[in-house]
Amino acid sequence: MTRLIATSLFLMGLVTVPSVCASAATSCDDEASKNIREALRSKTAVEFVETPLSDVVEFLRDKHKIEIQIDTKALEDVGIGTDTAITRHLKDITLKSALRLILRDLDLKYVVFDEVLLITTPEEAVGHLCTRFYGVSDLIRIDESLPYSPDNIDFSQLIST
Repeated sequence: MTRLIATSLFLMGLVTVPSVCASAATSCDDEASKNIREALRSKTAVEFVETPLSDVVEFLRDKHKIEIQIDTKALEDVGIGTDTAITRHLKDITLKSALRLILRDLDLKYVVFDEVLLITTPEEAVGHLCTRFYGVSDLIRIDESLPYSPDNIDFSQLIST
């Protein structure tokens, strides 16, 4: 059944991609989420030396004018406190890249959820995915010399894209 649905979406020229932006219960495109995604694309510079994670979050929140929260319970469950020291020097990179580099050392992720950028564990982040549909009909080739069938569609161009 799942294969049939996936094939149907491909035939319609659509592909679904889980996006780390929000849960199904909230909009992926509300104004706050759009502002956060825009801020993630903006350039930043940071210089942290043994700075507590909570202070790093406060600095980024103030600098980029977006709401950033720490999923304290999820972090405590894996033994990470908000007082965990961060040392990182970065300049002229996007906020998205800076966050990834800062959080990678702690094995943490971020998601845009409930109108905030939420710092959490990878396990919790998976629960906050948003499905998006993208038109890909221009990437699919159908051999018109053969009878119409999902088996006669060339997905190789789509897969290599």
